[in-house]
Amino acid sequence: LFLISLSGFLIFSLGCALSTNYFIMVVFRGFQGFFGGALMPLMFSCIYILFTPRQLPFALALTATIGWSSIAFGPVIGGFMTEMISWRWMFLFNIPIGIIILIFAYFFVDLTDKEPELARCEAAGILGTAAGLAGILCAQKTINFLMKFENNNQLR
Repeated sequence: LFLISLSGFLIFSLGCALSTNYFIMVVFRGFQGFFGGALMPLMFSCIYILFTPRQLPFALALTATIGWSSIAFGPVIGGFMTEMISWRWMFLFNIPIGIIILIFAYFFVDLTDKEPELARCEAAGILGTAAGLAGILCAQKTINFLMKFENNNQLR
């Protein structure tokens, strides 16, 4: 699942970089976000499977340091790349790093038979979460629409 998510993220990153109009960019960016969104929980699952309880604090601290560093330095590096090279490099930048991670994960990470209970997919939980989030989104959009409608009527 990790390899599929990373591959999809890389493919759609390339699609974003090569997009020729706004609609194509939004479609590719949506799929990039879909596959990229799966990477974070999968990464933490892999950390908990691959490291012993004694090694776990170091692995989580290293992951958190890299994650927070990317939040701090990402906008600066992204702004520099956009100004000096092109906005397309915001997406192309991910590809060589992702390919290296993909190769290492394919050849060196063995997740088979480590935790068989983690391999089961709980479809009811996933569908329930998706339905709940969709309901929250619909409620937010409805409230937003009603507030705009009410505000427009008050101005008249």
